[in-house]
Amino acid sequence: MGWHCKNTGYYFGNNPVQYYPDADGLENCDQIYYILKNAGWTTNAVCGLLTCIGLESGYNPWKWEGESPGGYYILPTQYAANHDDGSHNGYYGYGLVQWTPASYENVYAPGRNKYQCNPNAVNIPGYGPNFQQEPGSVYDGYAQIVFLDQHGDDGNDYYNGGGYYGNLAPDYADFKVSTAAASDLCETWVTNFERPQNPSDRRPQRQALAAAFYNNYNGKPVLPPDLPPAARGIPIWLLLKWRQANMKKGRWY
Repeated sequence: MGWHCKNTGYYFGNNPVQYYPDADGLENCDQIYYILKNAGWTTNAVCGLLTCIGLESGYNPWKWEGESPGGYYILPTQYAANHDDGSHNGYYGYGLVQWTPASYENVYAPGRNKYQCNPNAVNIPGYGPNFQQEPGSVYDGYAQIVFLDQHGDDGNDYYNGGGYYGNLAPDYADFKVSTAAASDLCETWVTNFERPQNPSDRRPQRQALAAAFYNNYNGKPVLPPDLPPAARGIPIWLLLKWRQANMKKGRWY
């Protein structure tokens, strides 16, 4: 068991409900569950997030928004400064939660890049977004979830708190430990994190999916996640705590 990634497409099984993951997608969901539960999230919150991940990326960590005609996005080099290949492909979303925009111009520009080349993400073990000319890391999903847990509300740029959807979790810390129904927390995530133009779009499907996830994960044992080689041998709770402490001191590990 471990992470599954592919250049294009989704991991949908549509059983027992629409957008439910297939066997490979469910293993990705298990990894997310183990990481976040070890980090202190409630099962309710994890299931609310998993629901939105399903509709955003189909549980595929390497998913690019739109998927270019050539398959997936082409950029000559991952770390080149002042780069744009002219197609503006980098402006589309990337990853499990589809951080948007995902441009490599100027490597990192606060307010534009969300995950890729973000100094808070680059040195997380397993980091490696996927490109046609530069294959990604199979553990990029791990890095994405660790980044999301640690930096999901940085500067209010990601999780924008407020009185949305009943004000169930007005800030990110509240969301992580919420015991509200997963079918409500997926709506909280949509309105506070994704912030689409029409938050009610596909709401019945999301709520049914959240309930199915909760039925699967409620009471499920919390196992150690599949760690990238650089992080192995360190308990996940200690690894997360250690990274957080060092980031406060200005060191990026």
